[in-house]
Amino acid sequence: MKHLTLQKMCPNVFVLSSDELRILKYLAIHGPLNLNQIAKHTTKYAMSLDRWAVKKRLEGTSRFIGLIPNDYVIEENTGKHRYNKQEKRYWLTVKGIIASTAVVSLEKNSLFNHYTWSISKKVKNDKIEKFAFNAIQEFMRLIVAWHYLQGIELTKQKSSNFYYLEILEHMKSVNGIDVTIENKEIDKEFIQIVRNCIVNYSIIDLLTSGELGVWSYTLSIIDWTGTEKNKNQSTYHSYSDIWEWSLHLGNPYHHAPNQIGTIEKKKNIRTDVAIDETYSKNIKKNVDSILKDIKYDGKWKSKI
Repeated sequence: MKHLTLQKMCPNVFVLSSDELRILKYLAIHGPLNLNQIAKHTTKYAMSLDRWAVKKRLEGTSRFIGLIPNDYVIEENTGKHRYNKQEKRYWLTVKGIIASTAVVSLEKNSLFNHYTWSISKKVKNDKIEKFAFNAIQEFMRLIVAWHYLQGIELTKQKSSNFYYLEILEHMKSVNGIDVTIENKEIDKEFIQIVRNCIVNYSIIDLLTSGELGVWSYTLSIIDWTGTEKNKNQSTYHSYSDIWEWSLHLGNPYHHAPNQIGTIEKKKNIRTDVAIDETYSKNIKKNVDSILKDIKYDGKWKSKI
């Protein structure tokens, strides 16, 4: 049984009410909606939320934290409609997309699926869509698991899109991921998430020919002294969107990070997650397997 799923971890990292989660759920499934459209979904069942109840939970009051001010939802002006009034619509930020996985899977998230689909269309390779989906999902799991296992809550954290990228950026190697897990089963699962991210980032490193600058050594095992560059550099920016997902997925605005969450409980720290000889062989096989699936024919060399 898996313990470190987004569905199980997110309610502890993003502590929201059932009403707030319901709003995130409908925005995840249906994409950007206006206030009336959200209320149409939230009034269908018992304990319904009418238009004004939805508005309060979006904007926040003395009773409600507010999904907009706490970076789960973005409000957009769409033009003037009835009575010459400005209509607004609402869509999920990256933080909102991740938090919504507590109640709806990424497979059913319209914005997430459109993002990974658009990458495959830009590079004209349908195989990339599945890889992009799995890679970003694992990056999300690693970020959430790191906070979850240390009891760090991100409910009111702002500027999440930059923060999530920084978390991965500062994991210079697997040895930079500090967390102690007493339960052996959960520890094994966490290590596998880390290893999946190393495989996925190594592939992104290859696809972008190491052009991600200072990030090119983050979680990557590619040795560029013996690796061929990707011949099709015109697709670099499209491939880089897989690594920079938190800057582009769901949120068109860029904000400087100003907060890293509230630490509720601090556990003992372990300084590394070991890569043993057996794993070194397996990671190369995993990279080769995915490269074959996405039809990448370049030669590459590993640092391990």
